Amino acid sequence: MTENTMTENGMTIYHDGDSYPIELTRPEADTFSDLALILKYVPRERAITPAEVTAREERKMEHERQAADFGAQIKRLAALDHHDLTLVLALVELIEFGDANHHGGNWVLEFIKSVLWQIQRVGPATLLEQDPRSALTNLAGGLSEYWDLIRGGRTMAERHPSLFPAPPAEPEAVSESSTTSKPAKPRRARKVAMRQPKALKRSA
Repeated sequence: MTENTMTENGMTIYHDGDSYPIELTRPEADTFSDLALILKYVPRERAITPAEVTAREERKMEHERQAADFGAQIKRLAALDHHDLTLVLALVELIEFGDANHHGGNWVLEFIKSVLWQIQRVGPATLLEQDPRSALTNLAGGLSEYWDLIRGGRTMAERHPSLFPAPPAEPEAVSESSTTSKPAKPRRARKVAMRQPKALKRSA
């Protein structure tokens, strides 16, 4: 098997006269090439009309009203099958995980929020019909912000090690053999001399 090179699998982003090569594995290149071939059949996005802007805002407000009716939303959740409900719980877990109070700190949450934000305004059907370049742009933006944040954190840790102390070492795991207690030896009964009552001594 020959080593994978850019001439075999990869893609290049051209931006304002500059080019940015991206190495890909064969399966990754298969997926991106399939998308590139199908994009020519996808209509590009058009400018939305004032009427569409109004309709999107009204749809968002309807979602706000529905969220206020907590009991009705509980019934909708109860109607989901077990698998879909586990996905909802996974989304809740992702939201609770948060973004470390830093914009760009959770690219998965940012991307899902951007998709849900659009569903609130145009609905799932219209969103599915949109140019996929927008979804790729949102995903790429979140990924670049996150990894740029990680790179900056590593750089600051190298420049200011005193501000980033190493975490305390975890205690060594105690082996099972050392934790297994040996059965305690039975105590020997103390021999207690029977003392003769004083009255019996005097009578003797």
